[in-house]
Amino acid sequence: VGRFYGPHFRTLEAFSLKAAEIDHSFDRAARERAAEALIVPAAGDRGRLDRFVNEGGYVVTTGQQAALFGGPLFSLYKALTAARLA
Repeated sequence: VGRFYGPHFRTLEAFSLKAAEIDHSFDRAARERAAEALIVPAAGDRGRLDRFVNEGGYVVTTGQQAALFGGPLFSLYKALTAARLA
């Protein structure tokens, strides 16, 4: 079963494998499209996206989910988890 799922998602190995996969499949044009899709609230933040396009790197994003069982705390948990991962 493990070959279908790979390493546990919380291990450093899982992140390293995913990073290598992204590096292999994301060229400069793909990075430009990803950067353009992001909303930049402040002009200073655009520099980070420019570095992402020109120098490489990773962007951590989250999706919005209805928090049926977690309520507002689930949204806070997701935000803190994304910040920690970044």
